Amino acid sequence: ADRWIQDAAYLRLKNVTIGYTIPIKKNKLIRSCYVYLSGENLWETTRTWDVFDPEAPAQTSINSWYAYARSVTMGVNISF
Repeated sequence: ADRWIQDAAYLRLKNVTIGYTIPIKKNKLIRSCYVYLSGENLWETTRTWDVFDPEAPAQTSINSWYAYARSVTMGVNISF
């Protein structure tokens, strides 16, 4: 009877951003420069079957819910 019962405990890294402000010497053109790397849904651990997402709604149909997508963004902010 317990064959289909799943432990829905999980740990997920939802978002993280790391950045660095590059030191700029006195320059009339560039005042500051900041570089960063940001990621969303980068990692997850769970004991459920691979086809299940622990954050998915309990009552769902195929057309009503989308899985979480991983994304990585890199950027530069330059102030003149």
